[in-house]
Amino acid sequence: MARPSPLLLVALLALGTVNAHALPSVPEIAALLKYPPPRGRADDFRVRTSAALALGATGSDDAVDPLCSGLDDPIDVVRAAVAVALKRLGRLRTKTLACLRARERVESVESVKLQVSRAMKSIEAQASAGPSAPTTPPVSTPPLVSNAKIYVALSTVTNRTSRDGVEVQRAVLDAMRAKLAELGTYQLAPDGESADNAKAVLLRRGLVGYYLAIAVEPFEQTAVGLRVTVRVAVATYPGRDLRAPISTSGTLPGAKAGDVSSENQLLAAVASNGVVLFDRTFHK
Repeated sequence: MARPSPLLLVALLALGTVNAHALPSVPEIAALLKYPPPRGRADDFRVRTSAALALGATGSDDAVDPLCSGLDDPIDVVRAAVAVALKRLGRLRTKTLACLRARERVESVESVKLQVSRAMKSIEAQASAGPSAPTTPPVSTPPLVSNAKIYVALSTVTNRTSRDGVEVQRAVLDAMRAKLAELGTYQLAPDGESADNAKAVLLRRGLVGYYLAIAVEPFEQTAVGLRVTVRVAVATYPGRDLRAPISTSGTLPGAKAGDVSSENQLLAAVASNGVVLFDRTFHK
């Protein structure tokens, strides 16, 4: 099957399409953002714009450096997209703020300067609020799944809601672990497992490893009810090379923001569906 064009490829990633065979890795996306493009590749600002947004969706520390370099792009639309992507990414805050401040000092286009300012304010607010993904105590060794085919490590949850991070993490991870156990062919990795131990397990049991980096977006009050989105960046494990982003949303009719029971019910349902999408995409 022919590989999609660079423009279509990064557009798919930015939109959260879950096609594991079509999506590029972080270095491949970063190469599409680079200016000037290498010989043989057309100079298309749309490719660089889409690549910037795609990097912002990866949840990877490795996306920060290429995005910071993208702030020097000659096209204002690309620079604005880079600022939006850095805001969404929210990684390596000290480095990200430094490159945004440097851009703000020299930026002459007001629309770009506005996006840079918004990104800095958002990242500064995250930093002042403290860690957004508090860790819970390590769980005991997960039960052995003798017929497992896939080895899965779950990240701590990046919490972008106004709820307590530990509570959000518990609701999301409990639901995801339960769904993985229900599917029956997934072996969960212990929390905090070393790379060497993971490699040994994969080799000994002949499993394929995946790492799920999980983020929860703010709750939204809609005319129908309460809505939330859970994003999962699927990577190899233990190498953590990005394979695909998965985004799943859900609405609980009649529910109101601040109703903890309803919020937990919604989080569990949406997180569980994220596992279903992962299973459909990667369990061949």
